[in-house]
Amino acid sequence: MHMRKLFAMLLCSMLFVGIQPINSFAETKVEQRVPPIYVNDVLFEFEGLKPIVRNDRVLIPLKSGFFQHVGLEATYDIINKEITIKSRDCLISSYLQELDWYNFGIRCYINDVRSDYLNNDVYIPLRAITESVGLDMNYNDDNYSISIKC
Repeated sequence: MHMRKLFAMLLCSMLFVGIQPINSFAETKVEQRVPPIYVNDVLFEFEGLKPIVRNDRVLIPLKSGFFQHVGLEATYDIINKEITIKSRDCLISSYLQELDWYNFGIRCYINDVRSDYLNNDVYIPLRAITESVGLDMNYNDDNYSISIKC
């Protein structure tokens, strides 16, 4: 009987030790700091919802006023889940969670991060929009900032 208890305790301790490393290596979410965004050399101050970084890409909340600030009209059709960005020369559109962006119905950009619906707003990949409408966007690795000229 004593041997059975010893074996059971040994088995339990091995099981506990065997499970422990799995838990310690569980995937953890690491938040990345959002780089400051300068528009025509002036820092854009986000009020309310802030941009996020996902897979090294900055996503901008639609309702933040940023797109209007750079001369774009941004809308979201909640029923069809369609995002539309208008400029003087472009009509860019995509659907929520899609990678492809279209200009007047013709695919113009394939992104590596999807738009998303978070905190009651649509978050849109910044580079997909700036490149699709022809804005000059540069990432400065030295001072960790984004510069946009419009």
